[in-house]
Amino acid sequence: MSAPEELDACPNCGSARSGRFCAACGQDSRHERLVTGAILKDAVSDFVGWEARLWRTLRGLVRDPGGLVSDFVAGKRQPYVNPVRFCLFSLALWLLTARLFAVDPTDLRMEVTPGDDASVATQLAVETMVEDVRGIVQRHLNLFLFLSLPSLGLIVRFLFRGRRNLAEVLVFVLFLEGAHYLFSLLMVPVSRWSPGLAGACRLAFVLIWSVRAARPFFGVGTLAALWRMLLAKFLHILVTTLLILLVAVPVALARLG
Repeated sequence: MSAPEELDACPNCGSARSGRFCAACGQDSRHERLVTGAILKDAVSDFVGWEARLWRTLRGLVRDPGGLVSDFVAGKRQPYVNPVRFCLFSLALWLLTARLFAVDPTDLRMEVTPGDDASVATQLAVETMVEDVRGIVQRHLNLFLFLSLPSLGLIVRFLFRGRRNLAEVLVFVLFLEGAHYLFSLLMVPVSRWSPGLAGACRLAFVLIWSVRAARPFFGVGTLAALWRMLLAKFLHILVTTLLILLVAVPVALARLG
């Protein structure tokens, strides 16, 4: 392989060269002919770096979730995974694991019990619509859950009003929900034989971790953090349910038509 050629400008963004790594975009400012070894080396380096940040993020969320979020908001961001990426990764991993174990993450049981005077055609139409809604929710649960997170951020900011801005609260929500999805992944085998127990464990986890994080992050006491986070989670479930109904029901009705 030929020796790297030193360039006066970054080959990626064109900024003036001020060292081996570009001060504007961070890319190596040396230029060399692309070879397979270099591609593999970069891939391994990126993976190892991401894995190290992931483990630091998980360790921080276990030991001191409020401290991790506070550090990220304060500017200490390089050691940790971006909260949006962390939340999406956790959500996708949970839903994939649930699918592999043939577990319905929503535990959605929608029963249709029409009155005695309901016609057979009406009953069949309602049952078809319910099955369509169930299918839409199960296929697009990841999208519904992720799109509902801004509403949780708004709710939490309102309940802890005056303490953090919306962007900071969204970081808090994304890290905590990402941790919740990973814990839900661990509960997937339990859901096979006891959905109720798995649901209770998930609720307990959400409350414990949310309070642990909210106390230092928002500067409140345990009781104040507990009732606010409990109310926030309840309202978030209502908003998510409403979002699902507003999207899934019209689609199911259109298919019936």
